[in-house]
Amino acid sequence: MASLELLNSDTHATVRMKPAGQGGGPLVRVVASEIAAAAAACPLLLSKYAETGAFYIGALTGFKPGEQLIDSPDGRSAFRPLEADREGFFASGESIALDRSHARFGPGASESLFDVDGTPTPALRAVQGALGRLVA
Repeated sequence: MASLELLNSDTHATVRMKPAGQGGGPLVRVVASEIAAAAAACPLLLSKYAETGAFYIGALTGFKPGEQLIDSPDGRSAFRPLEADREGFFASGESIALDRSHARFGPGASESLFDVDGTPTPALRAVQGALGRLVA
């Protein structure tokens, strides 16, 4: 079970995270605004959360964890789901919460969440943007 903490620049000043898309499974949830881009790059499936019974649209980006089958010829991902940017972070009302037990914050994490003056780093701003688009 996730143990969520509301994000705070003082409390989480030293927390580091791995770059987006370094974890997660091969089936990622997509929202309505992502369907066209996802369908052009990978198969879409209707899936169901075992815990809640709720249905969602998922993009199959590989066949096993860590495998990416949607690279384009220029080496960049042909489709980048918002879920990849938001891994380990959750919307909590008007705030952002994080699950420090998530693998994104584990060994090898190198990206800071906040600058020395307490402002969000570009990596955290990407998380904020992804969460904003996911809950919109």
